Amino acid sequence: MAKISNRINVLDFVISVLTRHEKELDRNLAKLERITRKLEGSDNGQTAEGVLLSNLKQPSKRSERKPKAKSKATLRQCT
Repeated sequence: MAKISNRINVLDFVISVLTRHEKELDRNLAKLERITRKLEGSDNGQTAEGVLLSNLKQPSKRSERKPKAKSKATLRQCT
């Protein structure tokens, strides 16, 4: 019985991961479609390069995180 329960848990996890990835793909597809429409309609003098550069993703908050403060034990080891 435990094996069946473990298998169900694994399948549930795999399904949740795939669902998250599907949502991310949908968002990226919508973004790509928006950029494509802008490029196709860039008759107003804006270059394709300008449209692409204006749509570059800003750095995420994760990449801007400050490093963790060192624990007291680590600080004692350093001294």
